[in-house]
Amino acid sequence: MNNILTSISLEKTVQSSLQPDVKKSKKKRQKHTIESVRQHIESFGYKLLSTVYVGSTTKLDMVCFAGHSYKATYANFQTGYRCAECVGCKKLTIDAVRQYIESFGYRLLSTEYLSTKDKLDILCPAGHNYKVIYNSFKTGRRCAECSIHKKHTIETVKQYIESFGYQLLSTTYVDSKKKLDMLCPAGHSYNAAFNSFKTGRRCPECMGIARRRTMPNGEEWEPRSRDSKDDQAWAKAVKKRDCKICQACNIPSKKLCAHHIESYAKNPELQTELSNGVALCEPCHTALHSQYGRMTATRSDLEEFIRFKRS
Repeated sequence: MNNILTSISLEKTVQSSLQPDVKKSKKKRQKHTIESVRQHIESFGYKLLSTVYVGSTTKLDMVCFAGHSYKATYANFQTGYRCAECVGCKKLTIDAVRQYIESFGYRLLSTEYLSTKDKLDILCPAGHNYKVIYNSFKTGRRCAECSIHKKHTIETVKQYIESFGYQLLSTTYVDSKKKLDMLCPAGHSYNAAFNSFKTGRRCPECMGIARRRTMPNGEEWEPRSRDSKDDQAWAKAVKKRDCKICQACNIPSKKLCAHHIESYAKNPELQTELSNGVALCEPCHTALHSQYGRMTATRSDLEEFIRFKRS
């Protein structure tokens, strides 16, 4: 019995001596240097100001391609964290909130602004005091006491619609769901409910047709298909630059859309301009266009949307 155990232990000893040392065979992970970090950061058009690299969790000073200075760890930069001012997630100040609210004739009573989800004290033009979150105010939530008694009139509806350069043809207003006849700035006649117009529904002919336009160099621009090779290459470059992360909700996604920041139908020269693109996941892309329209969404709309998603 003892001889058998001895032979087994000897066999195991021989086998273990023949096996390679796994721990020793593993290569040590190469540490980043200030040069390799600078090369990576500057490949995105950013400039590294820091001269010393300690580790991936130590903040570095850098300047974005728009000239804004900010700090970020290298680990965050690798996962898509970019200039807060450029992507529109810079936190709002109480002064900016007050300026926006008071531009509608309302008065802000709160002296502190925490986030878009915290309620603010507001005084309406009729002197009614009420509370509302900033996001709700931006989407049209006003004094509840005034709205109980006040119904839209054809005059107020006309004033709102014509402030966008459209012309109201209907002479009566029933309610926000009843369709109205209107004329777009290009002269196309169509109808839409007042609620739909307020949420960004515009002339379907203008939204669906990109007419011939003149480039800055005087050449005539022919609208390209979104499936063209140039557009596909542009979309791929936008997603790669943004590290395949949605720049609104900051979540990696396999189904990303390359969104044109400024409409390429209105700005044909920007159709394949890398700086005019941003990666958004499908839900965020759909929500952005639902709120601001397909052909009417602008850079400021995108910035406002990103602030809302990240607040």
